[in-house]
Amino acid sequence: MMRRAGTLLVVLVVALGLATPALAVPYPSPPHDFSHPGTTHVSRPLFSHAGGQADRALLVIYIRWDDVDYPNDFDATTVARRYFGTGFPSTTFPSVGDYFRRLSFNDLFVFPASEYQGTAQDGVVQVRYPGTKAQFFATSIVQRNKTLLELADPFFDYSTYDVDGNGRLDNQEIIVNMLEAEPSLPLGQGCGLNSGVAPVTLDGTNLNALQVPLVNTATNLITIIHENGHALTDMADLYGFGAGRLDFAGPTCNLPDTALFAPNSWTKMHLGWTTPVVVEADGFYDIRRADTTGDSFILYDPDDGTNDYFMVENRELTPGTYDQGASDAGLVIWRVNDNSLGVANGLRPIEPMLPDGTTTPTNNYGGSSRDAWDPSDPNTPQRTMAREWADGTPSGVAVRAIGAKDETVRAYFDVPGPGILVDTYPLDQAGPVRAVAGSSHTVDVPVMNTAESGCDTFFFEPVNLPPGWTMTRGARILCAGETALARTTVTPNADAAVGTYDIAIRGWSQTNPAVATTSPLTVDVALRNTRLDLAGLLPLAPAGSTPTLSARLAPEDDSGAGVAGATVTFTLRHEGVVAFTATATTDANGAATVTTPPDLPAGTYQLTIETRRSGQFAPTASTVPFVIRAPAHLLQDVADQLTAMLPTATPAVRSALLSARDELIGNHGGAARNGALDALLAGNPAAAVTKLGHATSYLLIAQSRGASPSAQLQQVGLTGESIARTELARAQAASPQATRELATIAGLIAAGRSRLQAAHYDEALASFKQAVAKAASLLR
Repeated sequence: MMRRAGTLLVVLVVALGLATPALAVPYPSPPHDFSHPGTTHVSRPLFSHAGGQADRALLVIYIRWDDVDYPNDFDATTVARRYFGTGFPSTTFPSVGDYFRRLSFNDLFVFPASEYQGTAQDGVVQVRYPGTKAQFFATSIVQRNKTLLELADPFFDYSTYDVDGNGRLDNQEIIVNMLEAEPSLPLGQGCGLNSGVAPVTLDGTNLNALQVPLVNTATNLITIIHENGHALTDMADLYGFGAGRLDFAGPTCNLPDTALFAPNSWTKMHLGWTTPVVVEADGFYDIRRADTTGDSFILYDPDDGTNDYFMVENRELTPGTYDQGASDAGLVIWRVNDNSLGVANGLRPIEPMLPDGTTTPTNNYGGSSRDAWDPSDPNTPQRTMAREWADGTPSGVAVRAIGAKDETVRAYFDVPGPGILVDTYPLDQAGPVRAVAGSSHTVDVPVMNTAESGCDTFFFEPVNLPPGWTMTRGARILCAGETALARTTVTPNADAAVGTYDIAIRGWSQTNPAVATTSPLTVDVALRNTRLDLAGLLPLAPAGSTPTLSARLAPEDDSGAGVAGATVTFTLRHEGVVAFTATATTDANGAATVTTPPDLPAGTYQLTIETRRSGQFAPTASTVPFVIRAPAHLLQDVADQLTAMLPTATPAVRSALLSARDELIGNHGGAARNGALDALLAGNPAAAVTKLGHATSYLLIAQSRGASPSAQLQQVGLTGESIARTELARAQAASPQATRELATIAGLIAAGRSRLQAAHYDEALASFKQAVAKAASLLR
């Protein structure tokens, strides 16, 4: 919700130069180490750098009984590969050793213990219990573990791993796994557990301090890893804290063997595998994938101490990785109350902050697709995490403007101190922002003053603008916590290429220009669509004439305006072959015209009119039929057109149209042949042109009375031109030496053509008539 301060108050605050006050407790330098390497959690000495950094050998004791043999497809080689992969150091995915090596970023190597049974040095000792499975399970767990250690003793020297020489082994020196040949209680359905060992000394070495993972051949890989996590690092089970499938300390039973998920950033930090960035200033941060980079961030308020904090990490569900079975992808935000681990105070030491604000169940939460923050997912559209601490007190920190899941997620961290949030994500999601080349486009950017108190003036301006672009600067007065829209205007270069451009909007404080945020913005440059108006195009012309092809280019969104200066190409094709092409430039009204040559034969053509891009105006094209007819046929066509106009004509117009038609094809009620068509067919061009002139006069009368015979006037005029050009050609053939006279005839035709283009139809026919008469004098 936008909060508005009174204008007078804001002006006074700014005028007095009031700024955000300094922190009561500043962030320490160097930053606080939240892994607290000098202090461990209750009863968890290995949940520390000591447990996370100590490479250890692992011995797998693989047991069968007199009445139960090993599964056919689960021999010692299979076990060794499942635990250690191949080679050293192993990079075999998936395996127990590779899991800890890769996710510790090579800080923790788990390698095969040196035994000498079966395949030596593969870390696996196969043993047979001298009795039945029922007899074996009739004893206690710790006694069974002691028995297995004794059965493996002939093939393994425990004293070899007494690194400190104190005569005893513990989990900081070696890890021992008990692997059962088939599922059975207490490991039903392939689950696992950890247990101690009944008192036993072998090879002069006391083994009582070992904590031993117990698993079986049906146990999935993530449970084997989970149980070894306990043994290696004193990892606490996080079943009751809602970790789900976002930490390997969560529930793992009954999952498929491919369900693998990594430790969370809190666990990795405690083990010294990663060092989080402690956020000390408001701003955008890039959070890369946690499993491949170790990135994580801590947000806390020094006023509240270092026990309460949020950790932010980026989880990606990627096949072939140890996060391929995580419950969700995107930002995962953990709320930590660090001193509560192992303490019964009713508070969760760690729990995920779900986007919808709900709390994860207390028992064995298995995770869901709503665990991570990903606004591109309809299940989790939320983009602001501003929760309280575990005890319900306000935290004073927040994660805002969370971006969509990706290899790198961008989010704004809000901690105590000044800040200005410029959030372009909603614009990109709704767009990108569309701007027409050469036109201004308003951009309203959501902004927020993320300081805790005070008011300030903030400016907002573009950066990374391409050459020739312009964008106005915006400004807003914002008080602490206030949100608003900052308005700017972007204008791409008129010649900017169509496509997307990455620019950015920067916001900064007038009081302290160092308080600034830059947020990327994608602008999609488009063009104004255009259309071709072909209303003035003559689709029918006589052979031997030079008709004008015309079109008008106009913006699609403003038909009243024309696009001037655009290049228009006219192309006539006959049976797929180009017969004529020419270009023209549109005038101030968007009109372009070209004139065809007189030698195009009769036939039906395809006329394509196309334009190129002109500044901000997009190209367009249109194809229509264009027919060239023999003059005699054209006269009949025009007469038919006039006949079609008669039923809707007024009496005055009808009279003029009938007279014009009679002049074209004659009134044949009697024996006389008195139309232009008759004269033309009788070989009397002079009479034909005379009749055309009469027809033109009647058509002009009809026009004056409200008719619209402009197409017919052009066609009649062009027929007159066609007849005159035919007679000129005959005269040239008969009297080629009469150059002056021939030039005069050509001039009369050209004059008639100009008058025809100017819509002076009667004057045009008069010129054509003179040309025919002069040609006739050369033919006598």
